[in-house]
Amino acid sequence: MLTNASPKTRQLFLEAAKEISRNSALRFMERTDEQEFIYLVDTPHDEVDCSTFIGRGTNAITLTLGCQHPSIVLHELMHVVGFAHEDQRLDRDQYVTADDSNPILGKVSNALHVGPYDLDSVMHHTFGKDLSLKNPTAKVRAWPRDTLSKGDIAALEALYGGVPKNTGPMPTDNGLSVVVSKRRLVLAQNTTGEVGLQILPAVQLSIEPQIKTSNDFIKVNSIRDGGNNFKLSIRTEPYGGGTSKIFFHFRTTDGKAGTAVIDVEIVKPQELPQSFRQLVSAWKPIGSNQKQCLEARQQVSYGERFPNPLKVEEEEFIAFLRDTPMSAVLAPCDSNKSLQLWKQDELGRLLSSTDMHCLTLAEPLTNNATDSAHIKITNECNQDQPPATAKWLYEDGKLINAAYPRSALSYTAGEVPALFPKENRQVPWQQWIWY
Repeated sequence: MLTNASPKTRQLFLEAAKEISRNSALRFMERTDEQEFIYLVDTPHDEVDCSTFIGRGTNAITLTLGCQHPSIVLHELMHVVGFAHEDQRLDRDQYVTADDSNPILGKVSNALHVGPYDLDSVMHHTFGKDLSLKNPTAKVRAWPRDTLSKGDIAALEALYGGVPKNTGPMPTDNGLSVVVSKRRLVLAQNTTGEVGLQILPAVQLSIEPQIKTSNDFIKVNSIRDGGNNFKLSIRTEPYGGGTSKIFFHFRTTDGKAGTAVIDVEIVKPQELPQSFRQLVSAWKPIGSNQKQCLEARQQVSYGERFPNPLKVEEEEFIAFLRDTPMSAVLAPCDSNKSLQLWKQDELGRLLSSTDMHCLTLAEPLTNNATDSAHIKITNECNQDQPPATAKWLYEDGKLINAAYPRSALSYTAGEVPALFPKENRQVPWQQWIWY
């Protein structure tokens, strides 16, 4: 199902599917009422996530912004049709030297491998410090590998042979898409959340959409809010946990089918991150439809400080949040990142949802209209010593600093938001809203 992804990701998937169909008996078809199908996820997380499960079933291909390249999509789609990484074969030591401490390079005894070892396969990892050629003079295909190798084609024929190649229809995009207010919802046990959906373009539905869940601990009620707009009320049971999926299936009067997929994570009430509206910029990067949110980032990563997160005590983690230097950046909105959530208190201060950090000026603005001051995160956000620069007012579509009323939160050429004179009304990205 292509209804979950952006036009770019949809096109990349079709190119990968056509490459496999051109060179094998496999055909990718639009889903009608099949119980097993593939769907795309291209959430705008800034971390890289290129992943899927190996083999058939209802399978998600996750392609975040850093994964949207033909070679990566082709690689993930080959996983879906059953193939594991080439360099995880049991016979790989004859051809490559691999660091077994790297979890993605460990040998897999029960994975599907067909034919002789193929250094040119799209399923072979790139060579680097953890993976090198046994024979350094061996010739291998250059990266990126946007097409199947001869070994890949032979393996597909061995596995799916019996039908002549290059026959039958090529996969196409049925043009359906769904706008979803949240792709991932985090709910405490025995609570209710809402997700909005809009089916685009404005098509006629032949029947009311069908909703299925992968977890009996989740109950979903759908309300049609005019046209093709729907509101899902999602209720969790007082027990249960983990991540589940909601499948929103629909069909049009001209026989097309689509599915929107929403992840729901159920946590204990004490584990639920406190959620506030995010501060969102109306500015969008060129060529992108992603809204930009203000995000607090730690200058020292959590992974560097705690290499084994399962052994971290809660008090130690809180101390880490409190003491680690932070900076404010613009990033694609993700409503499930707790440090990316902000609220405005009764004094007008802009606070992060941890209530430990406050948005302030790194240095005061002068009267010089060309000056700007970068923003920093401070821990001094309390009633006794509230920083004067942390009070903000919403005025004329801008977030105005009350202590320096001539300045508004804006975006600079780098990743760091800055304060600029609010009179500069030619700057289109200087508009901020709550949502």
